Amino acid sequence: MSRADRFQALATRLITKFDERTSSDAIKLERTGASVWNAVTAQMDAGLVTTIPVVGVTTEYNSSLIDGTTIMHGDILLKITSATEPLSNDKVLIDDDEYSIIDIVKSRYTNKTICYFVQLRK
Repeated sequence: MSRADRFQALATRLITKFDERTSSDAIKLERTGASVWNAVTAQMDAGLVTTIPVVGVTTEYNSSLIDGTTIMHGDILLKITSATEPLSNDKVLIDDDEYSIIDIVKSRYTNKTICYFVQLRK
């Protein structure tokens, strides 16, 4: 097992350990598929929405990091395992609240994704 694999496994173990949610209230990504042209209505139909449960923990940003532009009051930092890559157009559901993804940072070591840090905003 390479050092990158060990780092990834450690990050996954720690995030899983501190994610105290059950499967019924898990953090979920809502991913909308591509729009499809409907020849009957001559309009684009919205794509199907897929819900993907993820393992993660949320934290608040330190007040010294809140600058009012890049990071705003109320933003949440979500740390998730590398099992599912979040996309910028995904919506995140946490405790029945929907958040938009503002920024995604991959934590990487030698081209291997260890985990994701996702900035969320209501």
